[in-house]
Amino acid sequence: MKSLGYGTHAIHNNTATFYGRSKVFTNLGYDNFSTIETMDAKERTKTGWAKDSVLTNEIMDALHSTSEPDYIYTISVQGHGDYYKESAQVEDPEITVQNVSEKEQENAVNYYVEQIREMDDFLEQLCATLSEFDEDTVLVLYGDHLPGLGFTDEDLDNGDVYQTEYVIWSNFDMKKKDKDLNAYQLTAEVFNRLNIHTGTIMRYHQRYAGKKRYLSRLRALQYDMLYGEQYVYRKQNPYLQTDMTFGVQEVEINSVLASEESAILYGANYTQCSHVEVNGEDVEVEFISNSALRILTKLKDGDRIQVLQETAKEKVLRTSSMFLYTVSDLEKKETEAEPETAPTKPDAQTTTEE
Repeated sequence: MKSLGYGTHAIHNNTATFYGRSKVFTNLGYDNFSTIETMDAKERTKTGWAKDSVLTNEIMDALHSTSEPDYIYTISVQGHGDYYKESAQVEDPEITVQNVSEKEQENAVNYYVEQIREMDDFLEQLCATLSEFDEDTVLVLYGDHLPGLGFTDEDLDNGDVYQTEYVIWSNFDMKKKDKDLNAYQLTAEVFNRLNIHTGTIMRYHQRYAGKKRYLSRLRALQYDMLYGEQYVYRKQNPYLQTDMTFGVQEVEINSVLASEESAILYGANYTQCSHVEVNGEDVEVEFISNSALRILTKLKDGDRIQVLQETAKEKVLRTSSMFLYTVSDLEKKETEAEPETAPTKPDAQTTTEE
C-alpha cells in the first residue's frame, strides 16, 4: 500500500501490547498505531472492555492525518467475553433473550446481545460519518470468531462454528456481489474489485484462487517468504520494520498553572494513561480531561516537564515536547482556583516551550 502512496494506520481500543501488537504492526510496516493509551475512551463495559463508539473519531482522525489516501486496519473489542452473568445488568434493554436453559447463561446471552446492539449503533454512526467524507471509501466488516457462549455446529443454521459473515460497504456506487471466501482471501477479493494488484501474496490470490494446486503452492510461497531463503525476493526482503508512532495526535503542554502543592498542565490529547515526569522523575497525576492534568507536586522555577503516554507495562508510546516551567506573577500570589473541568486555555500562560 505504501508503494501506491497510501498512509497506513492500525487502530485498536485495547492496550498496545495485547497479543504483541506493538511489535507485530511495526514489523508489518504500519506508519502509526492508535491504542487505548492514546484514546480518550470514557465508556467501558461491565467486564472492562472499551466501548467501540470511540473508534469513529479515531478512524476519522487517521483519515484526516494525511493528505494522501489511507489504509486503516481497526480491531474492536466491545463484544468480547467473558460475558457478564449477573442479572439486571441493563436497565430497560431494547432486546431480550429468554428460555435459555440456565439462568447464568441467559444473563450472559442478554449481556452479549446488548453489546452487539451498541456495536451496531457504532457502525451506523461510522457509516453515516463516512457517507459525508469527501474521499471514496470502502469499509470491510468481519468477525474473527463467534462469541464464547458454547455454541456447537448443531446450534447454527450454517452448521459450522468456524464460519463468520463479512460485509463490504462503500460511500460510492459498487455493485453488490455475494461470494463465500476463506478469511485469507478477503483482502485480495476487495482489492481486486478496486483494481489494486500490488503485493506478492495479493497477486497470487487474485490470479490463482480456485485453480489446480492453489493451496499447496500458497504454502510453498508462504514458507519461502517467512522461513525459507526468500527466493521470491531474490533473497533480499524489500520490506523493512518501520519506526512506527503511536496515535496520530501530538501530546502537548501549552501552559501550567501552579499552586502551593500542585499544578495543572493545560494542553491536548491527554488520556487516562498519561504520566508526567518533572526533571525526569515520575510525579503523581490526576486526570481531569483530555486537555488538563493535575500533578501533585510543588513546582520550582526552571523545572522541566514532560507528559508520557505509557502502557501498564511501563512502555512509553508517545511523549510531549519538553517544557520549561517559569514562575509567573500570578502564581506568586498563590492562586488557589482549580476548576473541575479545565478550560481549553487558562488566563495565565506560565510555561514556555523549550
